[in-house]
Amino acid sequence: MTFRYFFVLRLGNHQILHYYIEMNGLLRTNPMLRSILISTFFFACHAFGASIIVVQPISVCNDAGGDCSNSAGQYFEAETDKIWNQADIDISFLPLTEFHNSSFQSINSNTDFVSLVNTPGHGQHATSTVLNMWFLKEIDSGTVSGLGFLGANGVAIADSIFTFADGAGRRDTIAHEIGHNLNLDHTNESNLRLMAPGSLRLKPTNTLNIFPDGVGVSQLTAAEIATAQSSPLVVPVPEPASYAALALIGCLLVVVRRRFQGVAISM
Repeated sequence: MTFRYFFVLRLGNHQILHYYIEMNGLLRTNPMLRSILISTFFFACHAFGASIIVVQPISVCNDAGGDCSNSAGQYFEAETDKIWNQADIDISFLPLTEFHNSSFQSINSNTDFVSLVNTPGHGQHATSTVLNMWFLKEIDSGTVSGLGFLGANGVAIADSIFTFADGAGRRDTIAHEIGHNLNLDHTNESNLRLMAPGSLRLKPTNTLNIFPDGVGVSQLTAAEIATAQSSPLVVPVPEPASYAALALIGCLLVVVRRRFQGVAISM
């Protein structure tokens, strides 16, 4: 896709932000153009209340590119979205990418996890506000379903969440680990809380059990919501009805396009 198609606007939060993120990554060699795009986008975004977390899912494969974890790209997205809707946060997954390294298909210590997440070239997205999520075969010999840095970017998810309970799955693990990245620690106050540890937490079997419905599992408190919303990983986005803001972006991009007509940008 060339630059002139960048803002063929489909008025949905996900599509707008995805285009922004991809362009931000591709335009690092054009600082002036990138600065204009970023400034305009966030000017529009901060005028509205909706928020989004964009996740880069990364399938860890062997050295030859085979035996990839979560190759089907499952994320229990309906459950994850409903849980984080309590905080008016939408979770949006970018297309699944792959990281080929047999030594990281299974990890057995926090040292392995830190090395996976913090070493450049392990599939991380170029944009710092995109949450990186690695899918692995196994964590701690199958005893752990997920890991997440507290107040920092990086989540690891084991394939066992998809086979748990004869395939019913641990449908809240991804939402729980995202919570850690948003600076939410464990709580033992109630088994209905999202941030209760896995040994205590009641797991939803479908969206009908998630708060405020059914038995009300995966609850977030007002304090947890406030903490989560303050994370730099939570990005405000314009509502679909924000035609004025979108028009402002579109008009600016027309001007920028004319200024850079001789620049070939592929997407």
